[in-house]
Amino acid sequence: ESGKAVSANSAEGIRIKYERQMKERKKKEAQKKSGTLLLEDEVEQKFRDSANNKNHEVKPVQPLIGVASTAVDKYMKPYISLEQHNMEDQLVQSALDKTVDTRGELSVFTSCTVLFLCI
Repeated sequence: ESGKAVSANSAEGIRIKYERQMKERKKKEAQKKSGTLLLEDEVEQKFRDSANNKNHEVKPVQPLIGVASTAVDKYMKPYISLEQHNMEDQLVQSALDKTVDTRGELSVFTSCTVLFLCI
């Protein structure tokens, strides 16, 4: 409330938690007395009513797997073909490059590191 961070497990954090709960409780009591319901209470009540109603039909939901990717497939094809072309070029250049990096413990073809970064 004052803008400073307080650990939830500290005495001050616990005090703040209970003060918030008291404010919420008083707010709900005042709204019940005045005859108004909170939107949350209305939604919760409708959920309880629908859960208690055994006559509702349960319908299976289609899986969401692939929904987002199919939406952008037609836009990704040019990008994928460009990446394939770039990878082919990197493979050709790597096959021709015989430079070996011996700075480390093991000798490594520099073209291998370039391919690894490209992947």
